[in-house]
Amino acid sequence: MRVLLLGHPVAHSLSPPMQNAAFRAQGLTEGYEAVDVAPEKLADYVTMLRGGLYLGANVTVPHKTAAVALMDSVDREVETLGALNTIVARDGRLGGHNTDIHGAWEGLLAPVRDSLLAARLLLLGAGGGARALLAAVAKSAVSHPRQVVVCSRREEAAAEVAALGERLGLPCSTAPWWELREVLRVADIVVNCTPLGLRGEDPLEGIPVAGRVVLDMAYRPGGTPLFQRAWAEGSMALQGDGMLLHQGAEAFRLWTGLTPPVAAMRLALDEAMGRPPAPGPVA
Repeated sequence: MRVLLLGHPVAHSLSPPMQNAAFRAQGLTEGYEAVDVAPEKLADYVTMLRGGLYLGANVTVPHKTAAVALMDSVDREVETLGALNTIVARDGRLGGHNTDIHGAWEGLLAPVRDSLLAARLLLLGAGGGARALLAAVAKSAVSHPRQVVVCSRREEAAAEVAALGERLGLPCSTAPWWELREVLRVADIVVNCTPLGLRGEDPLEGIPVAGRVVLDMAYRPGGTPLFQRAWAEGSMALQGDGMLLHQGAEAFRLWTGLTPPVAAMRLALDEAMGRPPAPGPVA
């Protein structure tokens, strides 16, 4: 049996070493493989998952919303967000799930949850990552931000994400990308939910981020340019490998029905990121 990662691009992904370490730690022979799938080929690859040779798949940029219509069933989170990142294949049927919410809550927001209360939050991007981030923020009824601004080059998509945030009980609005500098000036927390950074880009190039919490869903060994610059300017910053770990652990649970070996997954991820293992146990 196999598990695929469907995305475009996917060469940067560290999910394969992390998930293959999880399978080995549980004594399983399943293998995890990343496949670069152009948008016009997505339906073909999803259909292939029905053939009995796959436990399922992960789905990443840019397919998280398009894949929803290809499922036989989806969970409540996918119904709410209109985006998925995990497919479970059972007896020729496909179920869509969203473990990005758990990943964002445990892996990206955990160190800064106390800072969310009454904060002004700026989200860059309007894809599946931004939707999951909003759902994770909305999980805490006592730590809602004062304001959430969604800023994307795709203004119609930004409006859809902001409307989702309003339905989740968050005070959301949008801003055009060309106003990014002005919007960032009054933000307390900025979250990059775009793929910018995977190939060395900085979505906020030329815009100071000092004094803000900077969360980057993108991740690279050594840090994305935004992550590196935020630290250099004295800001508290995190990149998205912690989110990758926790969403991947929940996906493993869905595929196998087993408790995910999070410590083994963290170790493999640290090795792939080229850094020493984190000390102590991993929750």
